[in-house]
Amino acid sequence: GDQFPVTSPTMYKATIALLAVVAVAAALQVPTSIHNYKNTKFGNQDVAIKQKYILQLLKNVSQKNMYPELIALGKSWNPEQYVDRYANQYVVKNFVSMWKQGMLP
Repeated sequence: GDQFPVTSPTMYKATIALLAVVAVAAALQVPTSIHNYKNTKFGNQDVAIKQKYILQLLKNVSQKNMYPELIALGKSWNPEQYVDRYANQYVVKNFVSMWKQGMLP
């Protein structure tokens, strides 16, 4: 039999979307103090929480995501809502266009 379970295209899309959100969040992370890493925050969430999400996503990456809160977060993500916050808005608009056309997994 197959070693890895087959997952739905929706699951792949949700996972890709969540990874994109985490990547953008990591790129936009702004430390509140250069010398005090414990005060590093992104918006109102600690970087530690973001790191936890990344570790949860990458844990057993070949298996189905077992964290329902991350699946819900990925499904609710809407990059168009925050397109003005991205440094390269063209890339975001292009990504969304390809997503809507079904060109991404």
